[in-house]
Amino acid sequence: MILALLPKNYPITKIIIQERIKPFLNSFPSVGWAILAIIWFGSSNFSVMFVQVAVLTPFCLVNLTEGLKDLDQEIIEMGKSFSRNKYKIFFKITLPLLLPYIIAAIRIAYGVCWKIALVSELFGAEDGIGVIMLRAQTTANASMVFASCFAIVIIFMLGEKLIINPLAKLAKPK
Repeated sequence: MILALLPKNYPITKIIIQERIKPFLNSFPSVGWAILAIIWFGSSNFSVMFVQVAVLTPFCLVNLTEGLKDLDQEIIEMGKSFSRNKYKIFFKITLPLLLPYIIAAIRIAYGVCWKIALVSELFGAEDGIGVIMLRAQTTANASMVFASCFAIVIIFMLGEKLIINPLAKLAKPK
């Protein structure tokens, strides 16, 4: 969100973020991030988290940048006429208007996150479902692969129902 907000508040950062950072992060392969994370940080859970952040940042950046472009400028202008406090305008007007885009970014990140976690765990984690699947592959244990996939589906659906959907309900206008 910070990367999306910087160009709006500080136009000089637009070239750096929109024309350099975003295309670079968008085009860099997730496998490349996984390999670099192992080289830089070793085989650890931090490596897995680093890969997820590196891969998911452009998804969220694109979504929030578009949300900022689509904000109703008349509502923001009205807010400025009632208050000159930038923080109050941001938290009372801008953030609620951005909430649908934030929820969409969270949904996308949550869906892609599982796939990235598995790939990065295959490359550089000591434990996790990806490691279990790798061990199952090396021992040709198809039932363990199916069980791991089923566990991922169950955990994903629970997260969607218990976390993402209630957040989405908060974002709907009343």
